[in-house]
Amino acid sequence: MGLPFDLFKLRRSNPQGFYNKARLSKLTHSVLCLGLHEEHLGQFRFCQELQARLQWIKANCNSDWMAEAVRDSKLRLTGRVFRFADPTEACAFKLMFPIRL
Repeated sequence: MGLPFDLFKLRRSNPQGFYNKARLSKLTHSVLCLGLHEEHLGQFRFCQELQARLQWIKANCNSDWMAEAVRDSKLRLTGRVFRFADPTEACAFKLMFPIRL
């Protein structure tokens, strides 16, 4: 029995993981959430805060979006950045959730 899909083809088509440069260039509106990481908030509150944001995005956003971790120069997590294709969705997200926790 073989693999359900070819990992080599997947890596070749998406060399940077879940997103590529073409998709990233369309997500021009970003919202930085400093302090949204497990070390700062604790595991339980971090999960609550992240899930609240993701549920809001899934309920209110129709365009493409992406969430990724933000690291400092020593590669420590400092927060998350949420990227949106639609500027009104990015603005609504920024108004809904605080930038710094």
